[in-house]
Amino acid sequence: MVTGLREMFDEVAEAPSPPSYLVADDVYTAGRRRRTRNGIVKSVVAAVALVAAVGVGSAITTTRDGAAPAPADSTVPAPDVSGPVQWVGAADAEHIYAAYPACPDGSCNKTWVRLVASDDGGDTWQARGPKIEIVDLVLVDRQTLVVVGPKAALTVSVDGGRTWSAATRAPKALDAVPAGGAAICATPDEGACQVYAVDPKSKMYAPLSMQPDGTLLAGPVGNTAGVLWIAGTTGKPCRPTVSMSADGGHTWATRGIPDPPGGALRCDPVRISTTADGRTAYAVTRGTGAASRSAYRVQASGAPELLATIDTVNGGDGSFVAADGTHMLSQNVSGEPLDEVRWLAAGADGYRPITLDGLPGAVSPVRRAADGWFYTHSYGPDRSIYGSTDGRHWSPVPTPGR
Repeated sequence: MVTGLREMFDEVAEAPSPPSYLVADDVYTAGRRRRTRNGIVKSVVAAVALVAAVGVGSAITTTRDGAAPAPADSTVPAPDVSGPVQWVGAADAEHIYAAYPACPDGSCNKTWVRLVASDDGGDTWQARGPKIEIVDLVLVDRQTLVVVGPKAALTVSVDGGRTWSAATRAPKALDAVPAGGAAICATPDEGACQVYAVDPKSKMYAPLSMQPDGTLLAGPVGNTAGVLWIAGTTGKPCRPTVSMSADGGHTWATRGIPDPPGGALRCDPVRISTTADGRTAYAVTRGTGAASRSAYRVQASGAPELLATIDTVNGGDGSFVAADGTHMLSQNVSGEPLDEVRWLAAGADGYRPITLDGLPGAVSPVRRAADGWFYTHSYGPDRSIYGSTDGRHWSPVPTPGR
């Protein structure tokens, strides 16, 4: 994985366009799409090509500006799309976007997709603009999107993907992410990942003047209720870290993750999920033993709290926090023809298996919209989008292209 990412970053450093970005969540998801018993590293490496093709919006931080939705295109016929859903983003339970392969027959590069959108919870869908080439895609609010394309071309849309404009670098650093903007941890020419603020309205981007401590993960910068979270590493010996900002990136607090009793953590950035208010994060780490995972609760003040260490083979580190505050941890399971996901729920005595009603096994990581609606999509035969109000009970969302 390191080699593949490094090659992409080197390519970006030679280009005059905006910095590049890779999404750890898609690496994790795509790794499960290919059946393997050789551990998470092999799965992630196998997925790099798919990450270049599709992005995960939640991996880029966004700050909603409350923009009103555009009128639905009621006279436009249903979009002519087919193939598996490649990406899903939701501003809320009603306003949903999805990306489909532009050439499901394989006649064009997999980076080309067609964007569709629904303003009524999936009852009707409309095509949004022509096909577009993407490496990463993020939904900022109901009408605002940011795309990082091949060779780091950064483009924005403020009309729901109907039209796109290139973004340019501002001459000075920004103190914080502007309202209605996005924060991206990207790699500039010197090669170190920095947090950039993107302002879709002005079509400008710039690094934040105050950066989190340590070496940052060129991956998800979580934004929940205006609180930013990012993973990284720091120190010698190297330690995984979690950094948070409650003021849009103006200031940051960084917490180092301690070793679990009797064990040692690998120097890998952690995976982060948060509570609905953004004030508490859960970090899932991997130990030096291939079968060991540890889950920590991290808050703005105080040391990270170890919740449990789970000994599971190829367990994965995806997770989410349900509406009732329960931390749900994914568990990869080898299967035929596809690997699947099972779930563990945190409790007083550690993590125990739980069944999420209505959610199939072959699904991508679960995400939460700004209104608290949970969503994901299946990479199995049904190729559906799934939604939930509580994270425990799920139902399919009507989709085009099935």
